[in-house]
Amino acid sequence: YTRDLFVAAIRSLGRTNFEHMLELAEWRLHRYQDERAAKSVIQFLRNAERVEEATTYLKYIKDEEWKKREIQTVTTRMLAQYGIQGSDSKDFESLP
Repeated sequence: YTRDLFVAAIRSLGRTNFEHMLELAEWRLHRYQDERAAKSVIQFLRNAERVEEATTYLKYIKDEEWKKREIQTVTTRMLAQYGIQGSDSKDFESLP
C-alpha cells in the first residue's frame, strides 16, 4: 500500500512539480526499490532532456528488455546532445 502511494506521488509530482519529484525519488527510492517509480522517474527525466540523470535510476530496473531499450534511447539522446552522429552504439549496450 505504501509503495502504491509512493508511485502515485512520484507520478503526480512529475507532472506538477518536477524538482519535488526528484527530491522524493532521491529520498525514498533506495528504500522502496520500486521499479514502477524508477521507470516513471526515468521517463520524466528523459522527456525533460536530462538523460544523464536518468541513467542513475536504471539500477532499480529488473526488466532487462525495458532497461535495454531505455539505455539505447538515453544513449542516442546523449550522443545527439553532444553533437555526435552515426556512432556505433554497440559500445553502449550497458551502463554501470
